[in-house]
Amino acid sequence: MRCALLALVLFGQDLSPADEYALRVRKAPAFAAGKLVSVGDWLADKDQHGSARVEFRRAVAADPDHEGAHKRLGERRGDAGWEIDPGLRPRVTNEKKKEEEFARIRADYVKKVTEAERAIGLEWTAVGNLAEKAGMKAEAEAAWRKAIEYAPGLESARKKLGHEKRANLWMTPEEKKIRDAVAGDRTKATAGAEDAGKSDVGTKMELALVRQASEHFLIESSYLDKAALADLVQRAEHTWTSFHAAFGCAPVWKNRPTIVILRDKAQHEKFVDLFHKGSDAEKAFTKKSAGWNAFPLQECFTGDKPAVNNQDYAIHYPAQAMARQLTGGRALWVVEGMALWFSDAIQDTAIWACVSLASTGTGDPNRNNRDPKNWPFLIKGWLADGKDPDINALVKCTAWAEFDGAEAVKAWSLLDFLMCEHRDRLSAFLADMKAQKDTGEASLAKTFGWTLAELDARWRTWARAAYADSK
Repeated sequence: MRCALLALVLFGQDLSPADEYALRVRKAPAFAAGKLVSVGDWLADKDQHGSARVEFRRAVAADPDHEGAHKRLGERRGDAGWEIDPGLRPRVTNEKKKEEEFARIRADYVKKVTEAERAIGLEWTAVGNLAEKAGMKAEAEAAWRKAIEYAPGLESARKKLGHEKRANLWMTPEEKKIRDAVAGDRTKATAGAEDAGKSDVGTKMELALVRQASEHFLIESSYLDKAALADLVQRAEHTWTSFHAAFGCAPVWKNRPTIVILRDKAQHEKFVDLFHKGSDAEKAFTKKSAGWNAFPLQECFTGDKPAVNNQDYAIHYPAQAMARQLTGGRALWVVEGMALWFSDAIQDTAIWACVSLASTGTGDPNRNNRDPKNWPFLIKGWLADGKDPDINALVKCTAWAEFDGAEAVKAWSLLDFLMCEHRDRLSAFLADMKAQKDTGEASLAKTFGWTLAELDARWRTWARAAYADSK
C-alpha cells in the first residue's frame, strides 16, 4: 500500500484525501519528534542538558521509534527494543548560569518551544482535516486531539472538536456545563434545618452551640446565628453536589461529618485538649493552627473575621474531606488542590488553606496570593523563569509541614488541567488512588500511561497557553 501511494506521488497523480491522509499521518510523528529534538539540541548547546532531556523524552513519546531522540537519551536498539547504550554517556544536568544569562536562555527557550509546539499542532490539524475530508470521523478527531496536545491554544483544532472557551480556558461543552453548574446558583442547595439535638462538643466544652443540619453536614457554632449557619450549610451542600457531579462518584460518606466553628483561640485550645487524641507535640502544633481537621470532626475558630471567611471554609474543608474519602488521602497535592479548586470555582476565594499562600514567590508585594485571580499570572511567571515547584517533590509530599504555598497553587493548576483536558480518565484516576500505596504515580501510569515527568511536560504546555494573557 505504501509503495503504491509513493508511486502515485512520483508519477504526479493526484491523491485522494484518504490516500493523502495515509501518507501524512505516517510522517506526522517523526515531524513532531524532529521539532522537539531541535529544541533539545538548542538547550544542550546552551549546556542545559537536564532540560534538553525533557524535550528528547517528549520526542520519544511523539515517535517511539525516533532514532535520533533515543541516541540523545543514551539508548540503542536491542533485540527487545530500545535499551541503555553503555558506550553513550550523555550529560544529564543543567550547567549553572548567571542569573541574567539564564533569564535570556529561558526567554529564548519559551519562544522556541512554543514555535515548535505550534508547528506540530498545525501539522496534526492538517492531518485531521484530510481525514475529515475523506469521511474518516474517528481518525480526524484523534488527529485534532493530538494537535491540541501540543498546541492547546490552537483555535482551529479546538473548534473542529466542538470545544468552547470559558474565560481563558478551552473545554468541551460537557466540561463547560459542569463548570457552569459548580459556579452556579448555590441557593438552589438545601440550607438544612435547625438541629435541637444534644451536642457532644457543646456538652464537653460547656458551651451552648447553635446547630444546623442537612443530609450530608452538621455545622455548629459557639457564636454564629441560625441564618449564618444556614448559609454555610447551603454552601457545603452545593459543594457536595458539585463534587459528585464533577466526578460521577458514589456518595463518599454515609455518616455526615460535624463542622465546629468557634469564636477564639481559647475555645480552640480547649477543643484540642478535649478531642485531639495525638501526642503532646501534635496537640501543641494543632493549637498554633487555625483549626483541626480529623474527619468526621472538623473545627476552626474565626472570631470577628468577615462572613466570607467562614463561607470559604464551608467550601474548602468539605471539598478536602471528600477528596480524602475518594482517593484515600495520601496525596496532599490532590487533597489541597481539590479544596482550592472548588473554593475558587464556586466563589473566587482561597482564604483557607493548609499552607501559607504568602510563600508562593511572586516577588510582587501588591499581589494577594490568597486571591485565585492572581494564580494564572503567578504560574505564567514561573514558567517563563523556570521556577515552578518540582513535580516529584510536589506529588510525593506526604507531610503538611513539607508542603508550601507554591506547591498548593501548582496542585490547583494540575487538577484544572486534568479536568479541562482529560476528564474522561480523571474519575478513574482519582478512584484508583485509594487502592494504591503511593501518592498518585501508580494510578497515573495505570490510568493515563504517564510518568510524573510526562504529566509535568503536558501541564507546562497547557499552562503556557492557558495563562498566556494573564496580567
